[in-house]
Amino acid sequence: MAQRELILSVESLFTAPLFKQITLGSVIIGRSSSSDIVIRDVAVSRRHARLYLNDGHIFVEDLHSTSGVWMNGKRIQVPALIQPGMSFSLAPGKRNTDYRITVMEAGESNITPAVPIHLEQTICFNALELRQAGIDSQMDNESAANYADRLKNLLVFHDDLAAVDGESGLYDLLLERLSTLLEPREAIIYLCQEDGSFKPETGTCSLDETPFFSKTVLHEVIKKGNALLVSDTRYDPVFCRADSVIGAGVCSLIASPFFHREEIHGMIVLIAGENELQFNESDLRLLVCLSSAGSLRLENLILMREKARYLEERNQELEKLVALRSEELQRRNEELERKNREISTAQDQLVITEKMAVLGRLTAGVAHEINNPLNYIEGGASVLMRWSKDFRELLFNLIDEEAGAEIRDIFEQAFSNLDTQLSAIAEGRDRISRIVKGLNLVTRKNEAVEKTADLRESLQAAVLLMQPNFADQVTLTVVCEQPMPVECRPAELSLVFINLIDNGCHAVVAKRKASGKSEPGSMEITGRLLDGEIVLSFCDQGTGIPETIVNKVFEPFFTTRPPGMGTGLGLYTCYNIMKRHGGRITVESIEGEGSTFTLYLPFCEDC
Repeated sequence: MAQRELILSVESLFTAPLFKQITLGSVIIGRSSSSDIVIRDVAVSRRHARLYLNDGHIFVEDLHSTSGVWMNGKRIQVPALIQPGMSFSLAPGKRNTDYRITVMEAGESNITPAVPIHLEQTICFNALELRQAGIDSQMDNESAANYADRLKNLLVFHDDLAAVDGESGLYDLLLERLSTLLEPREAIIYLCQEDGSFKPETGTCSLDETPFFSKTVLHEVIKKGNALLVSDTRYDPVFCRADSVIGAGVCSLIASPFFHREEIHGMIVLIAGENELQFNESDLRLLVCLSSAGSLRLENLILMREKARYLEERNQELEKLVALRSEELQRRNEELERKNREISTAQDQLVITEKMAVLGRLTAGVAHEINNPLNYIEGGASVLMRWSKDFRELLFNLIDEEAGAEIRDIFEQAFSNLDTQLSAIAEGRDRISRIVKGLNLVTRKNEAVEKTADLRESLQAAVLLMQPNFADQVTLTVVCEQPMPVECRPAELSLVFINLIDNGCHAVVAKRKASGKSEPGSMEITGRLLDGEIVLSFCDQGTGIPETIVNKVFEPFFTTRPPGMGTGLGLYTCYNIMKRHGGRITVESIEGEGSTFTLYLPFCEDC
């Protein structure tokens, strides 16, 4: 196979053309260090393409690369013929990177390049717009110092771009850097509005209050989607007739669109006046680079904003969901607590009802058994009293008037003693009758039915039952003259009264024993109406309750009595009964002086 000396020109967007003189046998282009032309970029495959000579002709072959080998905008599938002066591309648009390789005859260039060529691509931008604009891939002959300075500024721009956190900051950075690098008379960004129109966003270098705007420029850039270079508008067949351009004194301009999700989001326009430096292809290349970089950063900013908005919406949805779940849990907890309270109340009511039923059956039997002999006693006492009266009258009628006074006195004393005994029997009979009546009141069978009742009746029954237990030790005084009607279960309230009287009397007895006094103690029960409530106070002069435990007396199973003397359920039962009746119970106590338990019940005004 004949050998042929050629020069390959390898160019990327941010590098000047690099040349390599070769004697073509087979040339491998790729990222691998063993390649003849090394391009260190992940967009380039390790073995990307191969040039070879066949029958006097040069061919390029795609070595199954990822990004492909492209000619004339099409990816080659089979080895393609390359004529001297023709170019092909590696990885166009991949990671916004493009490498162009041009084949030239050795005699076409006097450049003797170093061997091999290494392209260290640091920043990669899309050069697709350059091809669309038909711009030659060769850079102008600007000085090496100017080129190095631009490259340095681009590297700094890349770092600054990464730090931008908002669209306005991005536009300001683009305009500021373009103004610094290209020194235009005016730099403007036009943004696409919701109605499809374009509005000037800002003009960092503008000397005029109104930014430059031209529908002709807009049409050429936006409608055609091309980057635009007009070196001299006076000789351009399109812009020499555009009044918006010539009238504004624009002699040279460059423009480039930038994109969001493959749609044009806006464009950047730089203009120069008559006596200012005209723009060239290198300037346009730089503008395209910066606008492409801005497009990428804009895409990232919009994506981050959409992600933040999505996360915010999801957070709000989650917060609403959590709030709804919390509200539902709260509602269920409240429902469970309510049901637990109802169950507890029902259980307490069942216990009290059962106790009252048992007590009712017991007292009913006892009352019945007491009533039978009581009837005999009552009948016998009545007969004896009647007979005693009749016998006294008969006896005194039979005694002679001449009988001595002494005999009459003896009979008078005898009948007086008999009357005293019969009166005692009658009083005992009446007392037993009242006790039985009190038992029937306290343990009446309709204890589970609410009715209107005068509390004085239940209170008197409770006092009547409890008084005999403490007859010689405690004086019970009841001051309750005003009627006290209330809707209630009388039997349950009688149980409250009995518990409070029993506790108070035991406290009085305990204090009396501790002090060694012989006279009985006292307990006073008062009733009154206050602010629409019936207030009953049970005040004893007993031992009192220590301040440290006074708040615990209504807790279940709490008692201050010795073991075997109390269960600790009396005041707890009183508390629940008062609560079921829509009332309340309070306690005030001074240790060593006594306690006062106060009941508050709603007054029945319609009774």
